[in-house]
Amino acid sequence: MPADVCPSCGKPMTKGFLVAESFVEGAKWMTEKTRLARGGEVLFKPDGWGNVYMDAYRCNGCRRVFLQY
Repeated sequence: MPADVCPSCGKPMTKGFLVAESFVEGAKWMTEKTRLARGGEVLFKPDGWGNVYMDAYRCNGCRRVFLQY
């Protein structure tokens, strides 16, 4: 299936960025919420301004965001 077609519903998706802000560690994967988001595995490092830009596709039809790290 092409990257611009939603694998869940088959509708067209929009290419863009999922953006997170974190001066400390960037975007992380966590299996549980923790106080001050401590722990977890860093997936993306922040840029010099503390922003993390993750390439992603968004489906407006089923309201899902798909990204690869």
